[in-house]
Amino acid sequence: MRILFCVILTASLCFAEGSREAVSKILSRATTKTLENGLSVLVLPKGTAPVFAAVLTVRVGGVDEVRPKTGISHMLEHMAFKGTKTLGTKDYEREKILLDELEVIASRSKAATSFSKKDKERWEAIHQELQAIWVPDAFTTVFEERGEAGLNASTDKEFTTYYIKLPKRYFEFWAELEADRILNPVMRQFYQEREVVREERRTRTDDSPNGTLYEKFLLEAFKIHPYRLPVIGFDEDILSLTATDMEEFHERFYVPKNMALALIGDVTKDDLNIIERYFGALPGGEVKAEIIPKEPLQIEERSVVLNDIGSPVIYIGYKKVAYPHPDDVSLSLAGEILAGSTLSPLYQELVEKSGIVSSISYSEAPGIIFPNLMTFALTPKKGYSNQFVLDEFDRVLKDVLQRGFDEEALTIAKRSTAREIVNLMSDTTGLGRILTQSKLGFGGWDDLLIWLDRVLKTEKNDVTDAARRYLVKSGRTVGEIR
Repeated sequence: MRILFCVILTASLCFAEGSREAVSKILSRATTKTLENGLSVLVLPKGTAPVFAAVLTVRVGGVDEVRPKTGISHMLEHMAFKGTKTLGTKDYEREKILLDELEVIASRSKAATSFSKKDKERWEAIHQELQAIWVPDAFTTVFEERGEAGLNASTDKEFTTYYIKLPKRYFEFWAELEADRILNPVMRQFYQEREVVREERRTRTDDSPNGTLYEKFLLEAFKIHPYRLPVIGFDEDILSLTATDMEEFHERFYVPKNMALALIGDVTKDDLNIIERYFGALPGGEVKAEIIPKEPLQIEERSVVLNDIGSPVIYIGYKKVAYPHPDDVSLSLAGEILAGSTLSPLYQELVEKSGIVSSISYSEAPGIIFPNLMTFALTPKKGYSNQFVLDEFDRVLKDVLQRGFDEEALTIAKRSTAREIVNLMSDTTGLGRILTQSKLGFGGWDDLLIWLDRVLKTEKNDVTDAARRYLVKSGRTVGEIR
């Protein structure tokens, strides 16, 4: 049996090493270029279907916001689908006059929240006229008519990403429209969309015990770093945003040198000529970003409790370093060993043997560029108090760290980590997001390879030592729903 297990472990390590080679082979086919205006572009032929994926990432997100303007990155992502000066309107010249008048009224009505009677009447009259001018959903419709798949966007702590898959014959059509919405965005339907985002916040956070807890958890874990702020924004901040704020924020961050574009699928380096034609026309400029403060060292355990009728939940978040710090890989492997599968010691002890929790998982969040958290999430079963579950978690973790990690567990963790990377890379959109975020966050398209190399070279003592240094009570925050 021991011989068989050794064979399995050897195969696991070979899989991890093979994954590294597979990633290297894929990336070796890529062509990269930086346009004169600073835009970073990667073209990667992949697959045989006549389809391409385009992923455009902007290095802007929650960390670039300050109160009372939280949520502005996410709001701007929504506005990017409202069209341009030529798409989404029947009469842009008239629309522009009306939109400008709306901003004048908004500036004297507390961001359109407290109107005088005269302003309220004019506000409604302007919107009545605009309704006849606007062409709703025009931007998405033109792509739907051409067979788009996955047209969407996302905003997180550090990045706003736009992605789409289209038949290759529409490549130039996409390039023209995508460059146009970066160059000529129109903040139409802004005040209606602001309410859509507020409703999104109510659903995901205010009316969700888990969402509310996680927001409070981050506010407690980070005292000054903007990781503490919700990407969707606080409700009062969302309500204070204006279309003018959107335009100013767009001008500050949506500049070519702050963007990366990945084209994957049925593409060749010749397609760079089309990219140069449309995206090269975007004016260059410097990013006018806020100075992001460094989070002070945490020296004692913190806690936050939410009393709610929802099911009990426990978040246990340990402060940790982020890539490219050498301990980042060791901690990722430690998390995978501790709670990454049904064979992990925390799962075995707390779910299988004692049965005091129904689930346990771990994550590294809320961002990737700055020192973040390794967070374990536990769902206690009925009849067991949160404190009892937390004590048992601490007991199991202490026992494991005292013994240290063995070679078998590390090898399995390396395989699991490599498999996750391979799965992400199997999807062209997922691969594009990894590559563009790597380029903008760390400076290189190939940081994924560097990270995988570190995974393969990490030894069990590295993982044990890192876990013992970082997974300590003085550096953690505990959040609970009771």
